Order: sequence, then structure tokens, then C-alpha cells
Amino acid sequence: MSDLKNFLRIVAVTDRVSEDEQKRLIAMSKDKAIEGVSVDEQRSRVRVNCEVLVSGQIKPVYQMDHVNWFKISCSETDSEKCPRIGVISDVGTLFPTPLDDYRSVVSFRNGTVVRAFANRRLLADYVAVRKQGQDYFLVIDPRLDISVPSYVDENGLAGFLKDKVPADVLGLACELLKKVGKAVNPAWVKGLQSFKDERPGRRSKPDRKEDRQHRPRPESRSDPVFKQGMTSEDAAVLED
Repeated sequence: MSDLKNFLRIVAVTDRVSEDEQKRLIAMSKDKAIEGVSVDEQRSRVRVNCEVLVSGQIKPVYQMDHVNWFKISCSETDSEKCPRIGVISDVGTLFPTPLDDYRSVVSFRNGTVVRAFANRRLLADYVAVRKQGQDYFLVIDPRLDISVPSYVDENGLAGFLKDKVPADVLGLACELLKKVGKAVNPAWVKGLQSFKDERPGRRSKPDRKEDRQHRPRPESRSDPVFKQGMTSEDAAVLED
């Protein structure tokens, strides 16, 4: 299962809450009788933090009479270890909004969460809340898990990913990868590409016949041949 579950925050939202109920919840919060409950009096809205059980079931920390919808949030930080995040939702592409100098948060109801890591790993998971009977469950369906080689520069990202990622994810994936992209040495990229273009094969061996033709021949020496009738003086000449 995707590890994204560990980085999501779920909030149950109830709209059109009566004034009396709002006042009651505000009083309980002040008395510390309940925690994780916030009241938006202007919108007549109550938000309740939720836990996600091992089974995926969503459990609000305080049970309201009903829940209208669930807000899903995912955060990113300025840490290099933290991925860059974007969400493809029904209302368009969403990016994290800064909360402070270190952390940003993106919130949505359902959609595809795309994450790009510093090592150029790209993950995409569809996230939603599904009702089963009287209970609600968090749904996470992995859609993409791919690593982009270092030799693929920013200009080549779209071409490399085109046939490897869902069409609706392509644009956001390229944008997030550019945010985490490392500087690439153009000379190294060119050299690596040239190496890839070469066909693998055996090392060429020198032509033995040609090698023998150019190899210097050693001087040949043979023993002197003595013939019948030679004098000792003739033999001496042959030996010189």
C-alpha cells in the first residue's frame, strides 16, 4: 500500500450547524471537554479532526450527527528530503499554500496527489473518501511509480514521460520534477548519449595477416655448407 497514508490529514466537515449547537461546542472546547473540534461561526460550519485506522476507516475524534464532506490535506516543507507536491482535482491543479516560512499545505476533497522527490522518483496516488454503510474509509489507489534518469534534462522531461505516465499527470509531473531537478553537466549528458547510441560488440582485433606482413623478419642464419673438394682456405672463407 502507498505510504501516502502516513502524510495525510483528514478533517470531517459539517455545514449548516445551528447556532445553539455552535455555542455548545465552543463552550465544550473552552472547558477542554473536547479537542480537535473547531467552529466557524461565519459559515455555520464545524470541523472535526479524524484518525485513520489500520483498516482505512476514518474515525472523527468527536461524533457529529452527520458529516457533509471530508477535507484531505497534505503538507510539504523546505527540507530537501521532502517531495514537491501537487494535486489534480475536480476543480483543477492545486499547489501547497504557505503557512509559514517552512511549511505549506494543499487541501482537497479528492484527487490525484503527485509527488516528486530529490532523487527524481515520481509517485502519483488517487485519494478519496468512500462511504460504506454508516462508516467512511480512506481510499488510496497508486497510479504511478517511476524514476527519471539523471541524463534526462528539463527540456527532455515531457518527451521521456509522455508514454510512461497518465496524460492528466504529465504536465504537473514535469513541473514538479523541474523544482527538484539537479544541475546536469551537458558534456556528461552528451557523452552518455553517444555511448548509448553505440552498438555493443566485441573489441576489434588486428588483422593477423596484415600484422604478419608489417612485422620485421629476423635475419636468417644457416650453417655453412661444405662441399667435396674444398680446401681449408675455401672453408675459412665460408665461415667468415
